[in-house]
Amino acid sequence: MDTEQDRIETSEELLSAASGDDCNEDDGPLIAGASVPEALAARLYISHFLSTWNTRVFEFAAVLFLADIFPSTLLPMSVYAIVRGLAAIVFAKAVGTYIDRGNRLAVVRTSILSQRAAVVVSCGVFWVMSNKSGANASLTWNIVNRDRDLAEELGSDDTSDLGLLARVFSAAVRGLAPKTSIRYVSPALPQLNTPSSSGLFAVAVIAACVEKLGSILNLVAVERDWIVVMTEGNAPARRLLSARMRRIDLFCKLVGPFTISLVAAASIRAALWTTLAMSGASVVAEYFCIAVVYRRVPRLHRQPARTAVTATDATLFPTTNTTGTVTRGVTLSGTWFGIQTVARRLFPFASMTLYWQHPVFLPSFALALLYLTVLSFSGQMVTYLLTAGYTPLYVGVARTTSTVFELSATWIAPRLMARLGVVRGGIWSLSWQALWLTGAVVAFFANTSRNNANNGILGASCLAAGVAFSRIGLWGFDLCAQNIVQDEVADAQRGAFSTAEAAFQNLFEVLAYSTTIVWLRPEQFRWPVMISIAAVYTASALYSAFVRQRRGHLFHSPLPPAQRWLEKTFARRDGL
Repeated sequence: MDTEQDRIETSEELLSAASGDDCNEDDGPLIAGASVPEALAARLYISHFLSTWNTRVFEFAAVLFLADIFPSTLLPMSVYAIVRGLAAIVFAKAVGTYIDRGNRLAVVRTSILSQRAAVVVSCGVFWVMSNKSGANASLTWNIVNRDRDLAEELGSDDTSDLGLLARVFSAAVRGLAPKTSIRYVSPALPQLNTPSSSGLFAVAVIAACVEKLGSILNLVAVERDWIVVMTEGNAPARRLLSARMRRIDLFCKLVGPFTISLVAAASIRAALWTTLAMSGASVVAEYFCIAVVYRRVPRLHRQPARTAVTATDATLFPTTNTTGTVTRGVTLSGTWFGIQTVARRLFPFASMTLYWQHPVFLPSFALALLYLTVLSFSGQMVTYLLTAGYTPLYVGVARTTSTVFELSATWIAPRLMARLGVVRGGIWSLSWQALWLTGAVVAFFANTSRNNANNGILGASCLAAGVAFSRIGLWGFDLCAQNIVQDEVADAQRGAFSTAEAAFQNLFEVLAYSTTIVWLRPEQFRWPVMISIAAVYTASALYSAFVRQRRGHLFHSPLPPAQRWLEKTFARRDGL
């Protein structure tokens, strides 16, 4: 992997090589090895931004809508999230096959239309369900507490404070529930035990699955296929494009949920209409921006692959001889083979063999394994921070700081790859993440093992700080692993390989949520933390094996003067 392209002298050369400042949209078709014109790249960024923005907004908005419709239970939200993740696992093979065999423009346009249609259906279902449940009525919480201090802590007179729910949950999971009776008063609490409510909820779940699959289809097709084809023969340009696309992802991850939460704070109904309006308004721009990119890059013009009729297919249909008599019908074995054929094409098992046996399986699987974590500012860790004594404001500050570090990785990683190479850049990034998380987890355990509220807050703060700093290494490794996959996976296998990776990512994400279902009390949060750090160490070991296989050693000094000094010192010692 250590080619001359991986040893570019400075990051300035990397940026200048990839920026294409001397190119414009009128230079004609893009040819192999050429830089991507900025005007063309801008259209790709716009399309990717609109897709990612709407996905992030809808993901977070759906949680708000479900919480508003089903305020007394977390079951619908859990079912919604788990089924959505399982759909991404089960249908990974079908998505990958479509990416590898379909017309590239048709693939991306299908992803756009499926996402937008799913959002429209979901918003319609949520609107109907909110009307049926009387969700527009004001929320009234009656808190009867025999502990006056706890009553003051919960702020029972403040029904407009959005942090009330978090403080109530905090008190309940800290073992104070026997002292507190919490009753939600609403004109009509929605239930899932009626046919109409169950049917509407099922439609919402199916629409969420379609939106998730459309999101994966768009992400894999653009980031793992289009970018590679557009920058063929120009590795610096590909790294720069990948870094900018990841920067867009992280920006939408931070700002999208924050924006829709501000609207929801004023009105859930307004948030619903805003989600629907943004999704509908962006479809035209997204649809035609990606078409311009497709037209300007002739290498993207691939005709759909035609599948030849196999012997198995012949058993499914009757055939006739020259006399017109049927020589073969739909036999039982033929039907069984047909079912197997459909299953292999639909479910992800067929692509797993390709995935496991591919030379870049280890870095890809190591990246997927990092999704088995609660050490991120997602719902699990945020809930723990609230129960440890953090206010929603401090949680927001910590999450914003973490996102700033994540964004910085999109500038640091390209320079690191230019200096050290892609493979070595990955081991340095992963080591950075492991070191910061190790320190954070040690401090967390040292402070939470003492029965003191201040120590609990200190331990949670150490954990939050370590997680924030570790995100630089996480997203740096993400970019390095993505570049390795882009470099070495063949054109005809990119979709199948990348969707198999996405299936494992979703599997480990579901397992991460399962850890906080098994250990649900705040004092048990240490067990999910231990599983998370174990996953990071395992990923580090797998990638280290890959580095050892490729380079023959793990670390190599990035500073030639220091290396020469060490060699001279040891040579002098050997001479003595």
